Amino acid sequence: QWYQRRVRALFFGLIIDWTCSVWRVSSDGTVGNCWIYDVDKLVMAFTLTQLILKIISCIFFWLCWWWFPRSLKEPELKSNAARGEKEELTNVQEAPSTDETSDGNDRA
Repeated sequence: QWYQRRVRALFFGLIIDWTCSVWRVSSDGTVGNCWIYDVDKLVMAFTLTQLILKIISCIFFWLCWWWFPRSLKEPELKSNAARGEKEELTNVQEAPSTDETSDGNDRA
């Protein structure tokens, strides 16, 4: 985790530094902190970064789904289907029957 935090901080720091328009320069010529950022460039950089990371995440999700062993999925699907069929049958049997010809006021 320590490594990931440092890498993320450096990565996003580079993006922020890239969008700087005016840097403070001291009298001896050393560059200091940023005074003015190009906000449009900053928004575009963060949006594209997040979009690229989301696309990479979706690709890895799809690869994991595709390469997951089918033999492990099939028994689970069959058992769920069997349970689902039993539940449907019990629901159909428990449903009250309605007679369309009766208006509900019939008394015997």
